[in-house]
Amino acid sequence: MKYIVKEVGELVEVRDGALTLEKMRKIVGGYIELFYVGDYCMIGNEEAKLQDMKPNVAMKLEGTIFDTMNGTIIVVRSGRKDFDELSEADVEKVKKLFNMPEEQIVAQETRTGEQWIIPIVEA
Repeated sequence: MKYIVKEVGELVEVRDGALTLEKMRKIVGGYIELFYVGDYCMIGNEEAKLQDMKPNVAMKLEGTIFDTMNGTIIVVRSGRKDFDELSEADVEKVKKLFNMPEEQIVAQETRTGEQWIIPIVEA
């Protein structure tokens, strides 16, 4: 199964292989939460904010940013009962969305001064 992994401040990585619950938990670093955006599902760490993981993607609805997904996320295609594999067209669309976002925020860690880009996606 083809899916995408997006780490904070990094370009997306396309991966291929079985995507079990164990594997998802290992990638995101804990229990998973799901956030659906159109035909896609973003899978992240349910406790990422509580664990002070950095913001990775900002979600916008009707022009207003309402939430962020923090920590590493996985992107798959949403299926009827489960997740579906990303097609080549899906991969290119998600790469463009995250690697060359039309809208973005520059975040900065106040203690270290480290900066990274947070893409904004329409929910």
